Amino acid sequence: MTPPLTGGASTVPLRRGKACMKCRRPKDETCQYGPTTPRIRTRTKPLESTVASLVARVEQLEHSSNSPSSIQLFDPYLPEPESHLGYRRLHLFLDHAPQFGFFLDPERFMQSVRYIDDHISCPSPSLLNSILLWGAHLSSNTDLEVRFKSIALQRTAALGVQPFLYTLQAEVLLGYYLFRTGAFLEARVHTNTALELALSGGLHQICVSTQTADVVEQGERINAFWAVFVLHNNLGAAMGDLPDAAAVGGMQIDTPWPLDMDEYKQGVFSRGSQATVLKYLRILSATPEYSDHGSSLLALNAKACILLNQALWLPPQWNSNVAGDVQSLYNVFQLVNDRILELRGQMSSAATRNGASIRLLTHSLLYAATIKLHDLFTANNVESRRICLDAARAMFRFEGMDLHSLGYLNPMMATLLKMAYDVLVAEHYRISQTNRPSSQETHEAHATLGDARGKLDTLANLDILKLDLSLFN
Repeated sequence: MTPPLTGGASTVPLRRGKACMKCRRPKDETCQYGPTTPRIRTRTKPLESTVASLVARVEQLEHSSNSPSSIQLFDPYLPEPESHLGYRRLHLFLDHAPQFGFFLDPERFMQSVRYIDDHISCPSPSLLNSILLWGAHLSSNTDLEVRFKSIALQRTAALGVQPFLYTLQAEVLLGYYLFRTGAFLEARVHTNTALELALSGGLHQICVSTQTADVVEQGERINAFWAVFVLHNNLGAAMGDLPDAAAVGGMQIDTPWPLDMDEYKQGVFSRGSQATVLKYLRILSATPEYSDHGSSLLALNAKACILLNQALWLPPQWNSNVAGDVQSLYNVFQLVNDRILELRGQMSSAATRNGASIRLLTHSLLYAATIKLHDLFTANNVESRRICLDAARAMFRFEGMDLHSLGYLNPMMATLLKMAYDVLVAEHYRISQTNRPSSQETHEAHATLGDARGKLDTLANLDILKLDLSLFN
């Protein structure tokens, strides 16, 4: 404890560490130059950061050979010294953003990027670096990709006050990036984090209000839940996880089906929903006035994901049916099959604007669901084998799209194509065992398999989809 001060008495400075706790406490003083909160940057801060970054860049170029082991620190609010390249990568990602779970309003997001010195409106460091990571990845800039991956992972792991939707969006984007690049275990970590955030934030039980002050944010929250839901289920399917009862039943999801962001801006909302997934699957009886309202391309994609989940859940239940309740399982089979056929019909009338890749993914999810559903009976049922074969061939037709104009595909497509390819391989083997090598049927099976393999090679060479071609041997 420091001795009491007396008027006029001289004091001797205490040795370091000898002061009492009260005297050690830092004094709160208001800075005359602006706010003291670390996240609030004054007008001069961005200019100072820019100058410092450019100076550091010049020194790096001048002395790079002299200090190869130096450690560089980067300002997360400055994507890179060449800002026009940063914006170019932002736009490159946004052109393909719907494929990778981007649920924020693109216009509002780009507006927030322009006000990067505004601590309230600007994107969080974790989100900004996750998007720049995607931009570097899609532009095949390996050096920047490594850099932004490191920063993005650090930023998402760091604790801090960030807008909820920005934090959630960063986790989803990292989940998809790791999914695409084959880092499945890391992808699962970020996907599970996104799911926990969505559930803890109540995004699975959104009650729509047409009186909300911000219809865009309400739309973002609805679409955010479904983006997380689809990523979680598709990644699980890609990793071979068996869907559990909660996943199959859709938990207690009351959030309405997602819509296109332009529809939210026009004031279009799905009406109040309860047990959205359960009623769609008819596990719960819908009321007479119930209307599905799930006709947007995003909603159809979510439904196709659910149907594949159902189709993957059924075979293990069928094979381990010790109770002998075959009729109940067959009822599930029939229900899922009916929903697949129904959804295919809806796909023909779904809006096509800016949705070619999502449309392709949705069709492929339905073909894969058909394959997994009917695979139960292919050994003894000729019709089921034909249905599986038709679905596999249809998937490799890519809905008549030119592979060179597809753009980048959702990483789930690799898993779906593997399901279809396995059907073609099995059919080729079956025919080769029962027919002469010179028969017409053998030639057709060989040609079909060769065509599929050629398209896989094209996808891999164009980097449209990350494929491990060794899995398709």
